[in-house]
Amino acid sequence: MDWKSDWEEMEEQKLQEEREKREAEALSEEETSEKKASEMSDMSEMSESSDEPARNAAVETPKAAPKAQATPKAQPTQDMAHNHPNQQHPNQEHNQLDHPNQLDHQNQQRGHQHENPSDETQYDEQREVRRDERRKRSGPAVATIRIGASDEGLFVVPDASQGSSFFVPKSIAAAENIQIDMRISQETLQRLHEASSLWRVRKKAVDLLARREHSRQELSLKLQQRSFQEDLVRKVIQEMEEKDYLNDRRFAVMWVRSRLRRHPEGPVKLTAGLQEKGVSRDIINSVLGEELTEEVQQEALERAIEKLAKKRGMNRDKMLSSLVRLGFSYHRVRHLVDELYR
Repeated sequence: MDWKSDWEEMEEQKLQEEREKREAEALSEEETSEKKASEMSDMSEMSESSDEPARNAAVETPKAAPKAQATPKAQPTQDMAHNHPNQQHPNQEHNQLDHPNQLDHQNQQRGHQHENPSDETQYDEQREVRRDERRKRSGPAVATIRIGASDEGLFVVPDASQGSSFFVPKSIAAAENIQIDMRISQETLQRLHEASSLWRVRKKAVDLLARREHSRQELSLKLQQRSFQEDLVRKVIQEMEEKDYLNDRRFAVMWVRSRLRRHPEGPVKLTAGLQEKGVSRDIINSVLGEELTEEVQQEALERAIEKLAKKRGMNRDKMLSSLVRLGFSYHRVRHLVDELYR
């Protein structure tokens, strides 16, 4: 069965990068050789141009003229060159000797052409050896990567005896370098399952906090009720607190304001409600001390009395007991109730 592990893909990518690096180095050497050849050619042209005045002076000298006319041996050489185009001109031989780097570069190119196939064969053999070693360490493949229903991630489909399928988001798939139709080992399967489970807990926690504020205990209980592992829930709760997505004091302030707006209650009832949410006593005392001023408590008490007075059959004793159950102190409400039923 043909399969590739995630680390095998990384190794192939590494080998590809090495090949590209060698090709870039060869190209750089070629450019360097061409540059040197060009520089040497320029130097040769400069040398010839510097010698030209001397040759012109020699032509203008009267004594050199008879010698130039008396030597007819150079002409046959030019004629032979024209009659035999394949014969190499002495200047050409001189140019080749002046630019040995060109020949060296051509030889290097020929050498690379012969070395590349053997190099790739050697790299393929080394890759197969490393692949076999990884297979021995990680064990046989036990799951397959499949495309998801949406473009948000992939699905891991374990073999029959390895559990149920689960979703892997794009971020985890990219970090683990997994691709569609890839076969993965038991070690990779376990790592993906843990990462996917943590991602699901984190996503659910963020969704709940986006709806409204939660206390630490309240959010933890909701996540555990969804069958998430307790250790993952603790880890996510800590992350949410570190990012300030979760804050018991902020929750207590929002909760008290909401309760007073919808259900006028006294400090005793509000304290009991915050304790049920798992808020510490110190935070409760601090928040109620700031939110429940004398003016706020008096306004809440008057609203509660007005609401209870509309009920049929309400009398003084029922009013007193109802206000005490709403969290107001007996000594605070007694005077107002006595005036109401005087």
